[in-house]
Amino acid sequence: MQGTAPSKVVDWFSGSRYLHSAGTRIDTYLVFPHAETAGVKFREDKFEVKTLVRVVDHPVIAKRIKGQLEIWEKWSLEGGSVSHLFEEVREEDPEWFDVTKSRLLRKFSLDQEMIREVDAAGKDGFPADGCNVELTEVETDHGNFWTIGFEAFARKRNLVENLLEVARVFFGPQMPGITMAEYDSYSYPTFIRRILRGENK
Repeated sequence: MQGTAPSKVVDWFSGSRYLHSAGTRIDTYLVFPHAETAGVKFREDKFEVKTLVRVVDHPVIAKRIKGQLEIWEKWSLEGGSVSHLFEEVREEDPEWFDVTKSRLLRKFSLDQEMIREVDAAGKDGFPADGCNVELTEVETDHGNFWTIGFEAFARKRNLVENLLEVARVFFGPQMPGITMAEYDSYSYPTFIRRILRGENK
């Protein structure tokens, strides 16, 4: 969404003792002008490649909330060699796009019969099935934006069901009066393409 997150959204999202503030970092993405099914980025001491596996046809998440559900696969490399690699490739190829992210995190477990919120920083361990929820303030040279993202994980249960169950509880009665359209739901590769084409206005 364009601009900064409304204070009512930040207050609503932050109303949990399990909240974790992940601070601010810069993610640097390789620009693919004509592709939205792959993402390549450097962040801190990590190099990550993500590819789109499939799109799930479940646009209605909750009342006034519609979103695009996608399944991605990720490969990553980390360590001291990554910083050196980043310096080399950035010098050779200028098509990189910096995104500054300030993130607030929440985590929900589906290991038991009921959805249960757990410490987002993992102080109490990590559930096998559940979903991460992230409120992110995004800064770019083309303006400021804010996002709410869900990232499900699964070992015993269905990945999509985990996300939908958590999202429907999360966007419950306490949610402030906001509407999110399916058009505004997309991956970072799509987000960057829209910015560079002037479509995020």
